[in-house]
Formats: sequence, C-alpha cells, structure tokens
Amino acid sequence: IIIFALMFCVPYAVGHAQTKNNSTSPAQNEIEITDSGDAGDAVSIAVKGISLTQGEGGQETWRLNATSAKMDQESGVVSVQAPNITYFLKNNKQELHIKSKQGTIEQNQSIVELWGDVRVDEADNLLTTSKALYEGGTHILTSPEPLDFFNPMFVGKANSANWDLNTNIFKASGDINVTIISQKKHKK
Repeated sequence: IIIFALMFCVPYAVGHAQTKNNSTSPAQNEIEITDSGDAGDAVSIAVKGISLTQGEGGQETWRLNATSAKMDQESGVVSVQAPNITYFLKNNKQELHIKSKQGTIEQNQSIVELWGDVRVDEADNLLTTSKALYEGGTHILTSPEPLDFFNPMFVGKANSANWDLNTNIFKASGDINVTIISQKKHKK
C-alpha cells in the first residue's frame, strides 16, 4: 500500500499541496528519483514533505506526516525524518500521537521503528523513550529501551513497555519505579 502511495499518489499529493499552499516552488515538496544505472537495480525515491495513511476494514488506523522520506524499493523500507504519527485507537476513539527525530517503515513486515527523542501522547498520558516499535499486524507499540511515563495520577520509569493499541492497555516491565501523585480534594 505504501509503495503504491509513494509511486502513484505522491506526485498528486505534491501537486495538491502546492496548489493548497498557493506555491509552485519545488523546494517545498520535491521528488527525487535516483538510479545507479545498473539494469537490475531498484530505483529509490526521496520526497520532501510527505503524508501517508493506512487503513483496515474501511477505517483509518494511522496517519504519518514527515518532513522528508526516502524509499528503497528493493528492500521496501521507507526512511522518514521528523515523523509525526497519529494512531486511531479502536476501543475509545482516542488518538495516540507519536513524534521522533527519525524512523523507518518496513512495508513487508508492517513494522514502524522510531528513534531519537520519541514522545508518545494519549489524552493525559505521556511516554518518553529513545526508541519505539509499532507492529501493524498486532497493533502493539513497544519501547525496548528505558522509558519514562507520566499521568495525572502517577509518574514512573521502566526498562521497557508494551502498549496494546487494540485495548489501550499499557504494560511496563523491568526495574519499574512508580510514584503516585495524591489527588486529595479539599472541602471549602
């Protein structure tokens, strides 16, 4: 799906974005296609300013915006800079937002890997870590690196965590440290 979007929809999206922004400057949204010249080599595509979406059962499951993307057609991996991803949670219609400095999308395995100041926001919940993985088949977000998590009722640290986006259940593991914040109400 993503290869199709990059190959056929990106030129339309670039033209649409230029029209919407009333700009014809190719520097804002550029497509660069490179080929090493060898007959058997795959062509790589690089795009500045990209938006990708993925759906399931007629509903959007996630949307990615990034400042730039580069696709290696041979491996099916899309590398993105400054990704900003919105996941649409099924059980409560909430949105989960993830930002990082870099990331990759492995189309063949439906895996998104993010690294560099990863920040995950959902309602009043916040998670920060250096690396996160999203598995499209299971809809599970994993932080295999140490993380901090915050909520109005507690703050914590752990060595790793899984966040099931189907059920919106967060499970931390390994050297967990949690501080509960008192929500004491005072009578007037």
